[in-house]
Amino acid sequence: MAATSKTSYTNEQAAELVTAYKANPTAETVEAFAVKFGKTSRSIIAKLSREGCYQKKEYVSKTGEKPVKKDST
Repeated sequence: MAATSKTSYTNEQAAELVTAYKANPTAETVEAFAVKFGKTSRSIIAKLSREGCYQKKEYVSKTGEKPVKKDST
């Protein structure tokens, strides 16, 4: 069974989360706030996505280049 948590955020929590994430957009920031607020990291990511500031990790190939996809050719 998945961990349950209350998914509501106060305005102060949301503002603090967004400000901290914009200053340092890393997975460590997400994990730190998950522990601080007693939520899951997926909940924190979902909140950041709703706020419009979450940046997903960019995929690169083994050579460090961005791969060319079939639909972009």
